[in-house]
Amino acid sequence: MKNLVAKLTNTKTVLALTGLAVSLVVQFGFNIDDKAVISIVDTACTILVILGIMNNSGMDNLKWNK
Repeated sequence: MKNLVAKLTNTKTVLALTGLAVSLVVQFGFNIDDKAVISIVDTACTILVILGIMNNSGMDNLKWNK
């Protein structure tokens, strides 16, 4: 569980998951302004990094099995 939390607090993982979520919403036919999405995600990630919830440097280990 600790390994999963470490991966979910990685900035790159959050950005990738957010991008996939937006892509999924667009596939359902919703019209989303891409600049607004980028701004919102960037602001949210910046707040989480400043609060220390997410790390900006990435994971210690890139392998999921360790």
